[in-house]
Order: sequence, then C-alpha cells, then structure tokens
Amino acid sequence: MRILNPRGGFPADGICDAWNGWMGEERMDATYLTLMTDIIPSMSDTLLHNRGLYEAHAFFEKMERWAEQNPGVPFEGANSVAETMRASIYNNTVALDIEFKRRLPKEGLRWMFTRTATKMLRDGRMDLDIAMCDEDMELIAVAHQLILVLEAQRKFRPAKVKSAL
Repeated sequence: MRILNPRGGFPADGICDAWNGWMGEERMDATYLTLMTDIIPSMSDTLLHNRGLYEAHAFFEKMERWAEQNPGVPFEGANSVAETMRASIYNNTVALDIEFKRRLPKEGLRWMFTRTATKMLRDGRMDLDIAMCDEDMELIAVAHQLILVLEAQRKFRPAKVKSAL
C-alpha cells in the first residue's frame, strides 16, 4: 500500500490527512474502506506528541529522513513486535460506526483520501471522525470511532497468578 502525507507534515493538532493507494493494479473495495477506518495513525499518540509507534508527526519525520537519504525511493515503514511492546499507549476500539454515502465503482478505487479528526481526548476516551473520499474528493463514507486509550503496561503486563480458590 502507498500512503501519501501532506508536505510539511500535519499542521493542525488532531487532524491527519492522507492519500492511500496500492502500488500495483489492485483496487480498493468496500472491505478495504472498512479496514481503513481502523488502521489510521494513532491519534492519541499524535495529540500527545509522545513519539509513539503510530504517532503521525514521528512517522512523518522518519519518512522525511528517508527521503533526504534516498531521493525518489519509496519509504517502507514497519514496526517489530519488540517496538510494539515498548509502546506507552494502547488504543482499543470500543465502537466503530461506518456509513457509506455512495456506492463504489464496480472496479473499485485506485486512490482514497482519508481525513481523521479527533473530537475529544479526555479521561482515557477518545472520539474520532473519519471521512473517506475518492480521487475527485467525492465523499464515499464517514465513520465515527470511540477509542479507549490505556497505558500500554495495562495491556502488556505479565499475567497475574491464578487464584487457588
């Protein structure tokens, strides 16, 4: 998958824009759009500027460094399990509602624009709105996501000893 981010990064806190497309001839269908609502940058990390694995600002800086050292070569980003285990925040989807505004073309989409906007991050809960558009910026679908934002140690701490009772 190819992801194109705005030049200059993400100027507004709480908003991440991206163009998404495949490197080959594969096209995006409704299943892909549904998946895209949940594999967006970590908006909690992005808002907190905590240098987390999926923090949009840190990821953009990695891409910029790569582009300077490797002009014209696409950046391929990935995270290891060890890196994931060092995360400070864990996002858990509580609710995800998707509303398709129009039918996709039969052949699917070559490119899709996504805008993710955080409405609120307070007391471990975060509300997001995601808008998805086609190449002509026609609205295809909208999604609302409620996320539980936890300290990662609560998710990845060692297992407790089982009760003998």
